[in-house]
Amino acid sequence: MNHFIEQLESAFIQHSNEEIAVQQKAYMRNQFDYFGLKSPIRKEVQKPFLRKESLPPKEEVDGLVKALWTKPQREFQYFAMELTNKYKRRYTEKDMLMFEWMVTHKSWWDTVDYIAAHLMGDYFKMFPASRNEIVDKWLNSGNIWLQRSSLLFQLFYKKTL
Repeated sequence: MNHFIEQLESAFIQHSNEEIAVQQKAYMRNQFDYFGLKSPIRKEVQKPFLRKESLPPKEEVDGLVKALWTKPQREFQYFAMELTNKYKRRYTEKDMLMFEWMVTHKSWWDTVDYIAAHLMGDYFKMFPASRNEIVDKWLNSGNIWLQRSSLLFQLFYKKTL
């Protein structure tokens, strides 16, 4: 797992752009550090890490996501979300605990919106019986990011609810 992250970090550093990093950090109200990778470049750089043959075993994803989430540069959180999305056909009911953890740590609209629309949306398609209980829990949680996730999920999936 550490080798995977080290290789990813090396690739991000190799393509980093300090000038863009400063602009990205300012845009996000100085909440997070950046490597300065615009989205198309980041997606190209991380592509080899998201190929099927490069993916870590599903059992390691939770730990890997949490390790990536603790890194200071925001690109690691973006990668963690896209990595998690690669396993969407293999979600288990306990994966919601990881999604909630992601939403409530280093919370900001850029990650929360992706998690609500993509990860949680796919989860609830697989486990519709848990949807109402979880969404109600978020709405009553007092956590603005879980509340936002609940509202965004309902907005994006209102036609399938």
